[in-house]
Amino acid sequence: MQRYTKYVKSRKSPGQCRYGKFFGWFKHILKYDFNYYYADDLRKTIEKAIDFYNKERPSFALNYKTPVQYRIEQGFI
Repeated sequence: MQRYTKYVKSRKSPGQCRYGKFFGWFKHILKYDFNYYYADDLRKTIEKAIDFYNKERPSFALNYKTPVQYRIEQGFI
């Protein structure tokens, strides 16, 4: 007789899943792009990573433009 495993859906809301994906990605950025393991000041490293995410990171949704480039192009800045 074969054993079957049931697929059990997570009871998390879609918002919780998004937060989980974001923080997983953010931890990856801290580890590999900002050398979190060697950072002297965690707060300063997180501030740099957030600044990078909000201003310098090319985004697929913005046609691989940085958020600042997109805002300038759209006339927001």
